[in-house]
Amino acid sequence: RALLALNLDGPLRQEILLLSGEAFYRVGQLADARQALSLLVKEAPDSVDAHRWLASTWYDLGANIPAIHHLTEVTRLAPDDYRPHWLMGVMYRDFENFPEAIRHLQAAWERNPPPEIRDLVGIYLSRSLQADHQYTTALEFLRQCQPTPAVQVETARAQFSLTQADVAEQLLSKTAVPDEEQAGIDYFLLYGEILEARGASEEAIEKYATGAARFPFDEDLQ
Repeated sequence: RALLALNLDGPLRQEILLLSGEAFYRVGQLADARQALSLLVKEAPDSVDAHRWLASTWYDLGANIPAIHHLTEVTRLAPDDYRPHWLMGVMYRDFENFPEAIRHLQAAWERNPPPEIRDLVGIYLSRSLQADHQYTTALEFLRQCQPTPAVQVETARAQFSLTQADVAEQLLSKTAVPDEEQAGIDYFLLYGEILEARGASEEAIEKYATGAARFPFDEDLQ
């Protein structure tokens, strides 16, 4: 705050505002971060880092509309960066605005995110496509991902949505998660749903119960 009070001009002031905003954000002083970064954006509207940090600040404050505004500015200033599209895709998916989620997640995918992120982008994109009833397209993206357990579960979900329950169940039972100790919540929910669909109610209850024992705080399994 003392640095911000100094009567400085030009690049040095802008650098201080950026560093102050980032520091405030990292220690959780979001109101101070917003103040410093908002000043910087007014003085340097093409500062991509200012928009990045201000978008993160607004997002953490729960203010999605200004967060999206600054993320959109990042896409203008850094058109090859996957990250603003990735975050907007997740946000729009949470809003259940699936066409917009698909648009941004596909844009993130096309910008070659790093391997540790790429499959997660593919999974979110697949879920958004399935929510928009684009099951075949969802499968096309999943085939481009590494065959991790999470990707295989999503593939089974898409197959099930295409009324290929047998294929989905086979994928879950033999490929997706060889050891149920490694399974996640989605595995148990989907497997139980598939068993219910073919009339195996007792097996479905058993599968849900196994999942509930492993994830006692998940409301869907309980």
